[in-house]
Amino acid sequence: MGTDRQIKAVCRKKRASFLIFNRKKYDLPFAYDLNSTTLKSFGFNSNPSSIIIDQNFVIRHKQIGVKNITVLHAKNRHVADSDSFVAPLLNAKGVWFGGGRQWRLVDAYKDTKTEKMFREVLKKGGVIGGSSSGATIQGSYLARGDTKNNQIMTGDHEEGFGYIQNIAIDQHALARNRQFDMFDILKKRPELLGISIDEKTAIIVKGSIFEVIGQSYVIVYDGSFWSREGWDKKNLPAKDNLFYFLREGDKYDMLKREVTEN
Repeated sequence: MGTDRQIKAVCRKKRASFLIFNRKKYDLPFAYDLNSTTLKSFGFNSNPSSIIIDQNFVIRHKQIGVKNITVLHAKNRHVADSDSFVAPLLNAKGVWFGGGRQWRLVDAYKDTKTEKMFREVLKKGGVIGGSSSGATIQGSYLARGDTKNNQIMTGDHEEGFGYIQNIAIDQHALARNRQFDMFDILKKRPELLGISIDEKTAIIVKGSIFEVIGQSYVIVYDGSFWSREGWDKKNLPAKDNLFYFLREGDKYDMLKREVTEN
């Protein structure tokens, strides 16, 4: 992608929630993944025989420093499991997942050669990022993974790609009044850390630490509470109803499950 300033500029302009895993200087080449089995979800022509790529989409990302973009679209799992499809990922230094319905990414890629290569990109020091469902897919638990609609938090697809373990990641948090939805997951899976990212906002993950950038907030559900003004005199709800907000510059340790004071 580019410098921190360029990344922040993208967050401020786009109505999406972002997760960028394992921050590096965004070098070349860069594999850009826009897969969905419903092409219309990603701005493509709905006819699979005549896919029309939104060239403005590619142009925007070249403007922020991505010089070599390979757009991948697996029409089925057989394609995603082929050596020819995987080839652009062999030298890629980054993978980006676009928005849409996260379960479609699971159906197309889970346990294929392509998904294995995503992990290889990380192992080699590369970057994985995504917006909206492309952020959610990076967690171990797949929030809103139901094929019927996106309102069901614990649906028929519950396993994400798991680049971050023991976590559920939601998006569009405040813009869509989703701040209470995470509790549906945590009632079923109380051991999980819940993270909900608002629009025009991102978390950048390096190791166990993430940092918030962007205009809005990230909501943390870890069974505790935090406030920069203190909270010992606050009248708080029960532990299983707690959440708190982090803003740009705030850092959080996902292993210790606590805010890291700057």
